[in-house]
Amino acid sequence: MAVRRALTFSLRRQCSAPNEICIRIGRCSYSRGQRDLMSLKTNRFEPTTKRPTLKPDVYGTLFANLTVGLAILDLSGVIVEANTALQEMLGTPISRLIGRPLDTICQAQERPAIHKLWNEAVALQRPASEILLRCRHDSGGDLWGRLTVSLVNSGGKPAFAIAQIEDDTLRRGTEATANTRRRQLSIIEEALLNSEKLACVGRMAATIAHEINNPLEAVLNLVYLARMSTPNEETKEFLISAEREIARISHITKQTLAFYRDTTAPSQLDLSALVDDTISLYQRNLLKKNLVVHTRLQRPVMLTGFGGELKQVISNLLANAIDVCEERSSVSLRARVCGEFVQLTVADRGVGIPPELHAHIFDPFFTTKKQAGTGLGLWVTRGIVEKHHGSIRLRSRTGASGGTIFMVRLPRTMPTPTPAS
Repeated sequence: MAVRRALTFSLRRQCSAPNEICIRIGRCSYSRGQRDLMSLKTNRFEPTTKRPTLKPDVYGTLFANLTVGLAILDLSGVIVEANTALQEMLGTPISRLIGRPLDTICQAQERPAIHKLWNEAVALQRPASEILLRCRHDSGGDLWGRLTVSLVNSGGKPAFAIAQIEDDTLRRGTEATANTRRRQLSIIEEALLNSEKLACVGRMAATIAHEINNPLEAVLNLVYLARMSTPNEETKEFLISAEREIARISHITKQTLAFYRDTTAPSQLDLSALVDDTISLYQRNLLKKNLVVHTRLQRPVMLTGFGGELKQVISNLLANAIDVCEERSSVSLRARVCGEFVQLTVADRGVGIPPELHAHIFDPFFTTKKQAGTGLGLWVTRGIVEKHHGSIRLRSRTGASGGTIFMVRLPRTMPTPTPAS
């Protein structure tokens, strides 16, 4: 032990064998990995034990139990043996894998890539690169695998090839999910930004409407005084027309403010009157497309609720109907009492909504208007309807004679809810 403490050592490559590393301790060398007693011969050690030789059945056990999918191929690319991992990955028994060409385990569109990989590995006799391909599971589904083909020589000539396939489905699925979520977050951020812009525009519109309403009242009074003081009948007619138009402008400003002024408790409302008020706000949009509005309104259609919120429901449905209609088409609105409920129906003669989109039409940020819509209108509409303990559903038909009908059903009386934020 005293001698060992006195010795110094250094590590350097000195041995002639390329896979041998020697440690020089004083004037002696000790080869890494050799724990048996060694004898000094011309400044080199020789191991007293030889490297163990694995029996053939040991190699077979290793091949069968590796967790990576492996297949042994003949030089024509046909599978002659496969391991359990490949069987479980593809869902195909080993007996059915044997005798199949390698390219049959993947989808048809992936076969050119496998042929190229095979040519690189076998025909050109050089290491093949790894490729990602979509494999076919025996149940009919798909999975992603990373394939590598290696050539094995015997006596200097190609003897067979080994194909290694690693299941990459989980990682690919995780990446795809992450990419989808990133895209969704980007859409949501953009939609929220647009929503904030719309909210700012709405607040600005309410402010402008409030500021315009006061001078309009003054102008209306002045026109009335002018009409009463002039003896000229023609002038009176002009002033009456001016008074009527100013009154219409004042009505529009008050309706605009009604969207932002609401009571803290529900009140008795006439649904038919709310429909009339909303249609008046969209007269310009209707005239621009020469749309005809058909109304079938019972009078009155009384219910308990928040007037501003219910007017927003009617506005959203009417605005959507106007947007999807071609010029010289028509929009229909109906309000009626159905027992303990009231029903509002808004119908258009647009292109219709495909059936596969019906399940998503009320989802937030889902829109069929591309850049023109925020995807929030119907989502907000459903929220208001459900807050009033009601329901909303649609029927739609696509094609030349298509169209969409939204039906809102609300109870005539309701528990006291809280105002929508």
